[in-house]
Amino acid sequence: MWACTNCHKRLSRKLTICPKCGGKANYICAECFKDLPNGKHNYCGFHQQQKREERKEALKKAGGAVGAAVGVVSTVMLTPLKNAVENPEKIKNLVNLIHK
Repeated sequence: MWACTNCHKRLSRKLTICPKCGGKANYICAECFKDLPNGKHNYCGFHQQQKREERKEALKKAGGAVGAAVGVVSTVMLTPLKNAVENPEKIKNLVNLIHK
């Protein structure tokens, strides 16, 4: 992030000096405000790794929830079919429900 190294105010990239405090503008980490050598990343190495781990954990939690939802939906959908196969009389009822 391009900001003042003293007051950490975000600045336009056109500005090289902070209008608020007169400090030098530079790329700094968005978390700890440490100077960054280039503008490729918004976070220093430590915070970049930390954000990556947080995203992985969030994906694992979301993936578990999706897997549970798929399991519930498949159970709800397959139970009537299983019952219909076991009892041929119910197949007629199931076909009637589908065609309605």
